[in-house]
Amino acid sequence: MIAAKEFQCHDLETLLHVADKNHELLMYKREEYNKCVAREEALKQVLKIFNLKKDSYGYFEHPETIPTTLDNIIKVVVDFEEYEIAAELNNWRKKLN
Repeated sequence: MIAAKEFQCHDLETLLHVADKNHELLMYKREEYNKCVAREEALKQVLKIFNLKKDSYGYFEHPETIPTTLDNIIKVVVDFEEYEIAAELNNWRKKLN
């Protein structure tokens, strides 16, 4: 009878260990997903800026204003504490230099 209880205890420990590993994997995947969502939001903002700055022929009327516009959006995003989106927008800002 004691051996059966020890076996049940070992099974319970194994299940708890597996559940803990599954939780860690879930948290890792959730973090990856959140990064993808932040990247998508940042890319939408960049695309919106580029589309707004183009004329009807597809040329940029005042390309020098694009970095300033990105800087302003980065400030707003940081104020809303969306740091992942701000980091992605900052990467695009660096590419413009």
